[in-house]
Amino acid sequence: MFTMLSPSLNPVWNKKDFNSEMTILDVFHRASLKKSSELLIEFNDQFLTAHSFWQRVLQKSHCLQNIFKKHLLRDIFPGECIAISSSRSLETLSDMLAILFAGGAFVPYDLQSPKERVDYVLNNANVKVKLNHGIAYLTECNLKISLLHTIDEIKYEDPEYYLENMTSHVHPNQLAYIMYTSGSSGQPKGVKISHRALWHYCTWFGSFDFIHKCERIDFSTNLTFDASITTTLVALAFGKTISVCSDDIKNFPSVFLQYLIQKKINLCKCTPSYFRLLVNESKSLFQKIPQTMNWLFTGEEMSVKDSAMWLELHPHHVLYNSYGPTEATVTCSKFKIDRNNIKHFTTNIPIEKDSRACSFHIVNNKMQSVPHGVKGELCLEGPILADGYLNKTEETQKSFVHGKSNSFWYRTGDEVMSTPDGHIYYFGRLDSQVKIRGIRVELEEIRFVICSLNNVLDAKIIVHNKQNAPKIFAFIVVKQSISNESIFCEKIKHELLNKIPMPIVPQHFVILKKLPINIAGKTDIQALHILAASYSLAVKKKLVTNPLEMSLLQIWKESLPPNKMGIDTNFFDLGGHSLLAMLVMDKINRHLNTSLPPSMLFQKPTIRELGQAIFNTQVNHNLHHLCHNKNAPVLFLIHPATGLAHLYQELKSSLKEIDFYALSNDRFGDVQNPYASIEEMAASYIQILRKHCPKGPYILGGFCTGGVVAFEMIKQLESLAITPCALVLIDSFKLQSLGSPQERDLYNKTQLHLRGLPENSQLGQKIVHELNHNQVMVVNYHQKYLTSPCLFIECKHLHSEVQQESTLQQLKKQNHGWSLPPARTFVTKSEIDAFHHTLFSDAMAVRKMGEDILQFCITFSKN
Repeated sequence: MFTMLSPSLNPVWNKKDFNSEMTILDVFHRASLKKSSELLIEFNDQFLTAHSFWQRVLQKSHCLQNIFKKHLLRDIFPGECIAISSSRSLETLSDMLAILFAGGAFVPYDLQSPKERVDYVLNNANVKVKLNHGIAYLTECNLKISLLHTIDEIKYEDPEYYLENMTSHVHPNQLAYIMYTSGSSGQPKGVKISHRALWHYCTWFGSFDFIHKCERIDFSTNLTFDASITTTLVALAFGKTISVCSDDIKNFPSVFLQYLIQKKINLCKCTPSYFRLLVNESKSLFQKIPQTMNWLFTGEEMSVKDSAMWLELHPHHVLYNSYGPTEATVTCSKFKIDRNNIKHFTTNIPIEKDSRACSFHIVNNKMQSVPHGVKGELCLEGPILADGYLNKTEETQKSFVHGKSNSFWYRTGDEVMSTPDGHIYYFGRLDSQVKIRGIRVELEEIRFVICSLNNVLDAKIIVHNKQNAPKIFAFIVVKQSISNESIFCEKIKHELLNKIPMPIVPQHFVILKKLPINIAGKTDIQALHILAASYSLAVKKKLVTNPLEMSLLQIWKESLPPNKMGIDTNFFDLGGHSLLAMLVMDKINRHLNTSLPPSMLFQKPTIRELGQAIFNTQVNHNLHHLCHNKNAPVLFLIHPATGLAHLYQELKSSLKEIDFYALSNDRFGDVQNPYASIEEMAASYIQILRKHCPKGPYILGGFCTGGVVAFEMIKQLESLAITPCALVLIDSFKLQSLGSPQERDLYNKTQLHLRGLPENSQLGQKIVHELNHNQVMVVNYHQKYLTSPCLFIECKHLHSEVQQESTLQQLKKQNHGWSLPPARTFVTKSEIDAFHHTLFSDAMAVRKMGEDILQFCITFSKN
């Protein structure tokens, strides 16, 4: 035991005015008596009024008590652990409250976690019953947790009881819930939170003005994280409307932004890592949230750069840097950041100096108080603290110690420093615990599991920042020599995935003959960091073989740290992680018109595997729906001579107001059965067009050769009396001849160079075949007079290497080879200061082109 003699940095706790004999259930009971018809819970298109919700809580809690009496022949013990699935639905909140009102304590568990870990949690908490979306499951015995069966009695009854009778049986010192976090002993540890601690957290949170001004709160946090308590129980205590967000929305940052806007969310709680994804999406998509919002960040350090960027886009938003471990219920301090004070911070955002939640003590390794400007360990004091760890007496005594006046203090293990102005700054950990993208990780837990595997003598785990991203390295010493290190490491990784959550599985495994030792006889961590810094992934750089793989490779290059990568390289070996998987799959879905979950990247982690999975899900592999707008003008852009339409993705941000499709050649690379003429290609594309958009009006267009195909499609639609139609020609040439061999060779090489493809690559050869064949079809095409409204976008330049006397240069002076009628009032011309070959890689040119196309489409639809 330690005796703390140092004064608290924050003695305000002794002046608290919280009612320590109340519980949060008393607040809930009063709310249930109002029988309000106001909306309280919403999930997708399902809704619950306040009255319906509390009635459901009442029915569920009695059903739960009846289950114990009938099947276990006893009542629920006070604070008995009852598990609840972490997946979110309309039933989640009423399940949580039903457990509390029935006298139990809820224990969230994640079905996505490895089975061994879930089994350990349920066994450690001695769980007899589990709830999942309103259904109860009874475990037949503690050791055989996987033998579960559904209890039919959960179907709601209509008992004549009141929540008031149930509230009176719950004591403030009774267990309310258990949150499991990573444990240094190799197994997760359960943090015990009492009703008293929960009540104090709720009361402290209510002392902030913003919670009373917020009307709609987002609940998108996994229940296994303590941050979810704020957006569930606390939100309910203050009568706020809770919008339950599904993983289908949260997993895609661009979709989540839309959700925040549509649901008019006023308060959102997330990790700074996830917030960074939203910052980048909001900036790149020019998407701003109009309503006032409060953001609570927890789990890791808050970024000054991201905060400043967000406040520049949303000056009406307020951000809070929340601090507090799970052992302090949820958080115990909040530092406010807004547009007025963000400029005062350049590197770190401090911890709130005057927290009413608890008292702060900064001490040295002898547990003595340290002055301002000296780093020390932060200890917390107050009734907001947990009651220790479930069934882990030794770890509880190590972390929860006797302080001044025999009060309990919690040793956070966080290294901090106070400044004369009272601010507290965080500098890192004093032990092996780390935070990876908001997830609390004990490196010793990973080491313990690895050392338990076959042929592993010893291991050391470190987190090394490589390419501005934290990566977990596992250095392993084996008992017996191995013939193939890569196969052995893959086997280790596979076994770890069955024991610990995916986010904390090391990205890199390094086999060593022995661990380096320093002069003190301990593992030389610095030497391991040097090895990690010099570590390079062995990559067999297999080139892409089709346009889909090329698109995936481009997205990976944009999203992942700079690395050598091939189509058989594992996404996670390249520095990918769960949050990046969200971002990458979001981009893939938007660019390739798919709707695959981030979990697909865990199942198919290479470009080859992912490409095949996407190909198998697409009905029309050549039609890409880039912007969705049901009642807006419809635009179809046809591929250029390469046969690939992926370049039109660059126009998405400018054309969000219309219904925008791009069409690739469905016979790309088909040497045996290519289209014989522009007319045949146009007729085939019309069938695809009308299948997805049966009625006009149609706006068709294309870049280069695509414009010729679009022109012929309009002529065929007019012959079928399908009008009106409009045409968008993007620097499109009606070739009169193929030009010289030198010109064709230069053009082909330029196209391959822009895509980073060697001439002898499989995909490169396919593109050259497409270029040559499609250009021949254009030369042989007999153009009719243009009669439809037309936007003619012309590049000012061809290419820096194209000579003035070239065929294209001469054709450029003759309306690009098009035969235009004398009266051209229906032709709108626009010149862009850009080169033909690099038009779609010129950001300013793309923006100008997008603005012109959008204006043309809107004007045409109005007329």
